[in-house]
Amino acid sequence: TWALRSGESCTHDNCNGYQPAVEEQLDYDINGDGNVDTDDKAYKITNAGQLYWFAYKVNNDYENYKDKNAILTNDITVNEGVLSGGELNTENESTFRSWTPIGYYDNAFYPYNGIFDGAGYKITGLYFKDDSKIRVGLFGVNGGTIKNVNIADSYFCGQNRVGGVCGQNYTGGKIKTCNNINSFVSGNQFVGGVCGNDYQGDIITDCNNTGKVQGSTNVGGVCGGISSGSVINCGNTGKVTGTGENVGGVCGLLLTSSSSLETSYNTGDVQGSS
Repeated sequence: TWALRSGESCTHDNCNGYQPAVEEQLDYDINGDGNVDTDDKAYKITNAGQLYWFAYKVNNDYENYKDKNAILTNDITVNEGVLSGGELNTENESTFRSWTPIGYYDNAFYPYNGIFDGAGYKITGLYFKDDSKIRVGLFGVNGGTIKNVNIADSYFCGQNRVGGVCGQNYTGGKIKTCNNINSFVSGNQFVGGVCGNDYQGDIITDCNNTGKVQGSTNVGGVCGGISSGSVINCGNTGKVTGTGENVGGVCGLLLTSSSSLETSYNTGDVQGSS
């Protein structure tokens, strides 16, 4: 189990505990303001222990960590063999370490508001399975910026607002240049390969899905539904299946006149009632 114990640390990906990440000054303009200065600090995340630690701190010490930046410095494998033939590997399921999404909703929104930069590295083998939960993904609720993140060979199963990268992109949230690679995303409503629901988020841009997406209503290869916000320059090649209404290759539902879908494409198989 991934449990935080006093004084415990680890030095490799698959260890029984969290490893605290270290916040460092970057020589990189992570916030995109044109300067490399003291605002460009981030927790460097090298392994699974540090990834779990960062999620724990955002969710359990929210006021102190909600705005903290993080950057991946390595490919990270949490579990091996989560999927088999594109489906959940139930034979080994009992051995998988479960993931807790970063940012959540508990009678109020607690979004992640920092900058999470994947730097082009892959996070492989995330596993979440609880069909009663809402806002599921690497991130549960995002109000900051998630960029350059690749999620691969992972499994996310929830109730509503389920996505490979983010369950719900919330007010001001940005998701840029992120990919869901051959992962399986499943839920009921607002299910997307990259993002389940863009709810007053700012933008989802240059993102792609190659994984399998299935749900009931408001299901899309990139985003299940846009309540207010824009999906731009995105693409889907994965299979999208919905048993109900509002099923699309890129996006299932554009809810309001302030929702937009631009310069995007789908080549994947799409099945739904409308």
